[in-house]
Amino acid sequence: MVFVRSVILRVSPVLGSSFYVRRARRNITVAFFVGLITTGLVLSCLSFGDKATACSDVPTDNDTISTHAKVTGRRPSVRPGFTILTPSYKRESLLPAFLSTYASGNIPSLTSVIIQWVDQDSAPSDGFAQSLAKYPVPVYIVRTVDRSLNDRFRWPIPSSKVIASNVHEQGRSSLSDADVVLSIDDDLTFNVVDIEAGYQVFHEYASLGNPRMVGYFARDIESGLYHYPARPTYNIVLTKGAFLLTEWLTAYWADDLAQVRDYVTPGQPGRNCEDILMSYVVANKTGHPPLFYEAVGVDAGDRKENHGISINHPNLLSHRTTCVQLFEKHYGGSPLVSTSVQIRRRLQPLTAHH
Repeated sequence: MVFVRSVILRVSPVLGSSFYVRRARRNITVAFFVGLITTGLVLSCLSFGDKATACSDVPTDNDTISTHAKVTGRRPSVRPGFTILTPSYKRESLLPAFLSTYASGNIPSLTSVIIQWVDQDSAPSDGFAQSLAKYPVPVYIVRTVDRSLNDRFRWPIPSSKVIASNVHEQGRSSLSDADVVLSIDDDLTFNVVDIEAGYQVFHEYASLGNPRMVGYFARDIESGLYHYPARPTYNIVLTKGAFLLTEWLTAYWADDLAQVRDYVTPGQPGRNCEDILMSYVVANKTGHPPLFYEAVGVDAGDRKENHGISINHPNLLSHRTTCVQLFEKHYGGSPLVSTSVQIRRRLQPLTAHH
């Protein structure tokens, strides 16, 4: 037996918006309002056979998230707006297209873009640095502490690290003045409607006391094994495209994580596993599953000439499984929480296959 439980979302920029839930066995159409942007979102989960559905983290029929939050958590203060946080290593050629997509002023909730310049031996070209002036969104190019993927989560960032910007030096005090960041790779571009909608979903949950990562790439870890692609359920979203609270970035640098952080630095066996480690940090802190926002993006890094700091490991699944086992040893088990909730913007029928 297969059934679909669908959640109808209606989200507005103000708090108090509601997520309505109903069960459905047929096609549904929903409206999702974000400022002046009108689009369609479907939040759904599948249950296969006798296996229990992983949708227990969403309200039951006819309940609202607002009611649900009274039971599951208090309502903290999460300031509106988010910063894009992007590491870049020897890929200046990709950055003009990246900034044209995200820094042109067409994402209502975006407050700034921070490009983390990973190459310690070079600086942005004069032409690129001067081109930042044309973007209406504040853009900061900051030099990282070292060449490590851990540094993509370093927060706050002192203004002394800025090496190029379209913001005057006296106005850079707000560089790290954000509660939410979108951690995204410099070779990825999504429709800006999906970026804004993903942020609104993230902000709604965080504002109601149920913060969780919202990301565009889902994976599943079960019994210490890393699975790709994700199965009907998943329990991590990758930080190559995910919304995070900045307090989670701070938590990543806790002293008791020094050993596992060292494991994922360049030259160590766990290189490229920092995205998995962040999922463990967040799950351990919140006890909530992530949310997968299914969107179509363009990955310019697939082209051979666009090499970056990440590497394609020849035995990727085995490599990442080794990382998982180390992380679970550190935590004394897995703090990850599974779910099968998926968010889609496209207005299309929901189908379930036996």
